Amino acid sequence: MVVLCDVSILDSYAGHRENFQPSPCFHTSCFIYCASYWYAETYGDMETHIYKRYQMAKVFVYITGLIFLTYGALFSVFPIEMSYWITGSRPKGASAIIDLRATYGGAQFAIGALLLLVTKLKNDVDMALLMVALILLSMAFSRALGIGFDGQANGLMFAYLAAEIAGGLAALYLRKSVAVKNN
Repeated sequence: MVVLCDVSILDSYAGHRENFQPSPCFHTSCFIYCASYWYAETYGDMETHIYKRYQMAKVFVYITGLIFLTYGALFSVFPIEMSYWITGSRPKGASAIIDLRATYGGAQFAIGALLLLVTKLKNDVDMALLMVALILLSMAFSRALGIGFDGQANGLMFAYLAAEIAGGLAALYLRKSVAVKNN
């Protein structure tokens, strides 16, 4: 299908294929045109596909925001239990517990709320996806740094690292597909 489409485009632009020397950009645009034509013929029109990607991106941001909200609420209410569940150790002293409530409770809750607000009130899925990517990839970088410097990480640390990398890359991928809709 793509080859036939490419030949018809070459014929329409060049008149005679044997005398025409297309640039790499021309081949790329022909391929993109043919791929979009094939996709539209196979799965429906491209606008519907872009809208579905946009909706998928929105759901992704909502789920990420809800995870941050939930973590923040749980750390605000149960800082000792959450710390033990994640790290296997309990914080000692009132200041350590207060800092857990503020950093893991308040900050995580605020991140979740901001993701939801940017998506819902401003309808800026592109910005929300950029925020998700930046947050998750920063967390992954810091976690990898900690694993490298401190060692002895439990299995949950590696699971979080994998989830943060996958989530950050997914946000960047979805952002790229949403950018088509915004232009």
